[in-house]
Amino acid sequence: MLNAIIPQLEGNESYVSTGVAVQVDRNGCSLYRLSDRQGLDFARGGWAYLKDAICADIDRVVGRRLYHAIKNKDLGTVQEYVRKGIFSPNNHPFVIGESVSVFGESRLLQSPLEVAVWVDEPDIVRVLAQVEPQSRNYALVLAIAFRHQASADVLLENGSDPTAALEAAAAADDADRLRSLFDHGAAISAEAGPNLLRAAIEGRLVTDLHRDLANLTTNPDESAALGTVRLLISRNANQRPAETGPSLLCSAAARGEPQITSLLLEKGENPNPSRKADWNCTLSSTYHTPLAIGALAGNVQVARLLLDAGAQPGAAFYEVGLSGDLPLLRQLIRRGATNFNDGLAGAAEGGHLEAMQLLLARGANVNTATRIPVMFAARGCSIPALRFLLQRGARIGAKTVDGFTVFDYLGHSEYAPARKLCRDQVQSTREYLLRAGAQPKPTPSQ
Repeated sequence: MLNAIIPQLEGNESYVSTGVAVQVDRNGCSLYRLSDRQGLDFARGGWAYLKDAICADIDRVVGRRLYHAIKNKDLGTVQEYVRKGIFSPNNHPFVIGESVSVFGESRLLQSPLEVAVWVDEPDIVRVLAQVEPQSRNYALVLAIAFRHQASADVLLENGSDPTAALEAAAAADDADRLRSLFDHGAAISAEAGPNLLRAAIEGRLVTDLHRDLANLTTNPDESAALGTVRLLISRNANQRPAETGPSLLCSAAARGEPQITSLLLEKGENPNPSRKADWNCTLSSTYHTPLAIGALAGNVQVARLLLDAGAQPGAAFYEVGLSGDLPLLRQLIRRGATNFNDGLAGAAEGGHLEAMQLLLARGANVNTATRIPVMFAARGCSIPALRFLLQRGARIGAKTVDGFTVFDYLGHSEYAPARKLCRDQVQSTREYLLRAGAQPKPTPSQ
């Protein structure tokens, strides 16, 4: 009847005094009478509650012991637990978790196989892969993320799906591992291809939830992922129906990758993608074109490549104004952009007086009815920009068509440098607005 009994787990003193001991085997955790070693009828009285309470404790003990055996790379103990059925993933939840960093994000290891990959012990990985088929695929993702090559090879030999790990290999910029996955039969679907390229460019997993590009930083090595991107494109990862899926140019622009930008443009990526296709082109939850993202991220070389490829200049006038890049502003004007009021609003929010002067000289209006400059200057907490506008006739009491005033805009910029300024200057800006004659909205009690 008993496949495995753990003497040291035969209850504690209170359990033994009732004549009850514990059985742990492949069928799970149960109790038996010490007098005749017969199973107990848990349908009667308080036995069911007692069984649940004791076995929950047993699961924790088993999980904890197995966890420490794996961390200590104790292959013999792990093999004994598996052989005797003391550990069975269906009956004994692994209750000890370990938080690790996976592509810059905190993840919780939730199975023995994942812990074995983390400590990079291929022999234990091989043993546990046989009894944890449900954990094999994510364990392979972790092995690639941790660059534990031997563990990854063992998992591929023991049933892990190579296709499930393509995104991890792309995000890790591991072209050799990608080739190995392809050699093991991995295939790229039309739906998955663009996200594999995004993962390679952005250096992170992208498919499990929406990723805001504001979390990216400019790549100090502009060609870091170029080889991986070339490999994926050679496997047709960029082939998808026109105007569907994410714009890869947004990722390249945010990351500051001129060589990858050039390659994508050469392969037919549209520098003016539709908003429907551009759902991932967001900075701080606001939609932007690839050109605008390049400007906001300070990646001027990428922005110029996009302009040369035909990116619409007017669609990025506000963002380029916000960045304050005078040469890029002049290039937009040379390319035919005429929506100077949008550029002035951006320059006012960013506090860039030279850019504001340039745009006013081109015909921007300090009292335009849309994107009212004083409101955007207040949004960015720029007292110099407010002063500049007021000296040129801007109306401090202007309202939008919805009745919003400068106080409704005050301190609400999504542009990172302006947000940083507002943390220190929002109260000073409020006081300046009041001295300049702006009227705050009355409170309900007034």
